[in-house]
Amino acid sequence: MSTPLVTVRLDRTVRAATARMDETRLKRSVVTDGLDPVEIRTATDLVTTHPELNSEIPTQLNCEVEHSEAG
Repeated sequence: MSTPLVTVRLDRTVRAATARMDETRLKRSVVTDGLDPVEIRTATDLVTTHPELNSEIPTQLNCEVEHSEAG
C-alpha cells in the first residue's frame, strides 16, 4: 500500500484517473466520493472498459494487463 493513500475523486474523468495512476506509478487507485471510499479502480478496469485509452495507460501497466488477460 502506498503512503499517503493515493485517491481519485468520483467526479474526475477516466482520463484524469489514468493520468493520476501514471503520475504516481500505481496500478490501482481508490475512488472517493468526498471522504468516503467508493471503489478501487485498476489499470485492468481502465483497459477493459475504455480501450480507447490504451495508448495513454503507462506501458508497464499495459504489459501486466495483457499478461493477466492471456493467462
